[in-house]
Amino acid sequence: MTASDPRESAPLLRPSLETGTRNQYGSSVTLYNEFLDEDSVSTTTIVKQESALMVSSTIPIALSYMLQFSFNFVNILSLGHLGANELAASALANMTLFMFVNAPAVGLASALDTFCSTAFTASRDKTLVGFHLQRGLISVTIHLFLVLPVLLYLEPILIAVHQDPEISKLCSSFVRAQLLGTMPWIYFECVKRYLQAMGHMKASTYVLLAVLPIHLANNYFLVWSPTIGFGFLGAAVANVITFWFMFIGVLAYMWFSDAREAWGGWSMQALRAMPQYYSLAIPSMILVCSDWAAWELLAIAASYLGNVQLAAQTIVINTCSLTYQIPAGLSIAVSNRAGNLL
Repeated sequence: MTASDPRESAPLLRPSLETGTRNQYGSSVTLYNEFLDEDSVSTTTIVKQESALMVSSTIPIALSYMLQFSFNFVNILSLGHLGANELAASALANMTLFMFVNAPAVGLASALDTFCSTAFTASRDKTLVGFHLQRGLISVTIHLFLVLPVLLYLEPILIAVHQDPEISKLCSSFVRAQLLGTMPWIYFECVKRYLQAMGHMKASTYVLLAVLPIHLANNYFLVWSPTIGFGFLGAAVANVITFWFMFIGVLAYMWFSDAREAWGGWSMQALRAMPQYYSLAIPSMILVCSDWAAWELLAIAASYLGNVQLAAQTIVINTCSLTYQIPAGLSIAVSNRAGNLL
């Protein structure tokens, strides 16, 4: 795999004019002695160049998000043929994992878009990017252990809020089976942002394209195969295998590309610097959770109408979600570019 276009990480200000001092958290305070001559390049030219860069960055990011959502579509198609109860239970399980694991983890990891992209171009010490990655990994790991008791004892909680007992049992077993894949999934999100901050926009796309056929095969063999398939829980096991391949894939890309140079090794200083990271990560987490909660509340409401209605709601929500992946990709591209230019 080759490194991405260097223009994607080129700062607006001349790097040769950069002088920096690192504060106690390892971040960079950059001073510039002069700016580019604004008259040397027309505004129209800058707009055209930046627009082209945004398009080239947005496409692979949006595609990677679509590929991630396609994994869930495969599960829906697979479980939908087992019955309405199985599809409804998987929908409730996914909703639970989204609200307690995925959404908070994405919010916490989103702070890396700012920290890593700024460190990559505003500091001479590129290992600051890896330093911020450590803080992101620490934050999502702490969160996962905080919500673990809820996920392990989900069935009585669902029954207490008047969910169907059979659906509650299936949902709880699905969540427990998929817990083995939650950690690699949230780590994948962190490493993906680490790579994107350094201009490797296509890294996650390559990995997901390679993993998708494996996910398709696993869904067949683990759910439908008459010899090794075990039905409903086979989809959860297929997810676990897929998430581990995703995480291993981005690690391999990081190791065999120039992104490896930004990893300076583990540091205890990352633990002491967590308050600074949380100052940006927590508002981001609240924003993401609020957005996702609006959709998941619809799923909760549908669950009280019946299993068939919940299953139908799942299909509608996942179809609608695909339409948001292009603007989501653009927002990530803009965030990283703005950080590179600071």
